Amino acid sequence: MKKFIQFLIFIIFLPKNAVAFSEETVDFEVSEDVEIGKVIGKLTRLDGFTYRLSRGNSKIHFDPETLEVSTSSKLDHESEDLIDMLIITNPPSIIHLMIKVLDVNDNDPRFLNDFQQISIPETAPIGWRVSLSGAIDPDTNRTISNYTLVDEEEEEKEARIFGLFQSDGLIYMEVIEKLDRELKNEYKMRLVAIDDGIPSRNSSCLLHIQILDTNDNFPDFGIRSIDIKYNPKTDGNKIFRLNATDADEAENGRITYKVVENDDIFEISQDNTYLLVKNNTKLEEETKNTRDNEKNEKKKVTIEASDHGTPPLVSFLDIWIQVVDNLEGKRKNRNMNEPNINIRWVFEKTNWVSDFFGEKKKLKMIF
Repeated sequence: MKKFIQFLIFIIFLPKNAVAFSEETVDFEVSEDVEIGKVIGKLTRLDGFTYRLSRGNSKIHFDPETLEVSTSSKLDHESEDLIDMLIITNPPSIIHLMIKVLDVNDNDPRFLNDFQQISIPETAPIGWRVSLSGAIDPDTNRTISNYTLVDEEEEEKEARIFGLFQSDGLIYMEVIEKLDRELKNEYKMRLVAIDDGIPSRNSSCLLHIQILDTNDNFPDFGIRSIDIKYNPKTDGNKIFRLNATDADEAENGRITYKVVENDDIFEISQDNTYLLVKNNTKLEEETKNTRDNEKNEKKKVTIEASDHGTPPLVSFLDIWIQVVDNLEGKRKNRNMNEPNINIRWVFEKTNWVSDFFGEKKKLKMIF
């Protein structure tokens, strides 16, 4: 048995002047900052060909009559750096139109946050560093070339308390002068980032720098000792309002008072405000003799002021108390002393003397 294999042969007859199908790519470049309507290129027309846009882009306009390619809206390299369009001709051919959007330095450096909170202990030594969040540059192939630190509160003067240190793409703020929270407890600085474009662009973020307190200040009464007159009949049991201050803050600046001498007679009020007499009877007994004798003797009590830092700092106040009564102001006019009687013997002797006219007069002399 013989097998037969059939072949179908198609023969296409082309016109004598027919053009072969082709596919090509045309490249254009355009800067992202060109104005709208700018012609960025033009195709070469072939005789007898018509052109139409098959796949376009909203930012690019193609004119099938003039074959010009122009911008129809604002370009942005960061959002679209290459535009691919397709043009078909008749007779059939394909043109890939590739438009490269060139980057320009049209973006400021950007910080992740516009504000950074930084805390530094007031005991931080010179050279102490804290890391900062740096900026990025949205432009392609652009980097942050430099950072500067400006004092926000000193009319844009360069900061002198703090400096900047950069290493391996990281940025640090460095203490370059001794800190003292009691002199200044916060700073407002502006961190400025500058890119490497020509011309360069910059942006900044605010640094709020808080100086943390350490317990480096003693409670302060302002004086070492004080004299007080106390009248138990009019003053009740309150002798003195305690008013020490501490330049530290929070627990480092909270003060508690304590009687460290004669605490059997005196005490501190429950609200930690007043020195009180705890035992008026004993106070009166111990000062009764000195008052009756009008001597200037006083009762001494020592107050300890202690803060709540770690470790706590302590200072002392000596209070000299003179107990008086309602009649104190009149004592100088009161008959408070027994009379002092001196007895002397008197002898009388009579002498006769003559006056100016010769007459005798009797003269008594007392010894």
